[in-house]
Amino acid sequence: MSKLLLVYPPLAAGIGPYMALELTSYDLLPQELPSFARGFAAAFIATVTCYPLDTIRRHIQLQVGGQGAGARGRGQCTASRAVHSLHATETGS
Repeated sequence: MSKLLLVYPPLAAGIGPYMALELTSYDLLPQELPSFARGFAAAFIATVTCYPLDTIRRHIQLQVGGQGAGARGRGQCTASRAVHSLHATETGS
């Protein structure tokens, strides 16, 4: 149960912006578009924008799952630096 409490804040931090962006995009897209097209476009915009946050959230969940209580005190900033350095070494930049 304690691991669930450790991963919940990053989970909520990823869902909130996604839903806000998706619903706002849907409302701001032209009304002339069919409902399906507006929904698809809104979901696409939200996914493309929020994917980096989702990657960081998953990285945090993997840290917590693999290290248990030793992962306490790590947050999104630490995880984003780790993800960036991991991808930088993979691409060679």
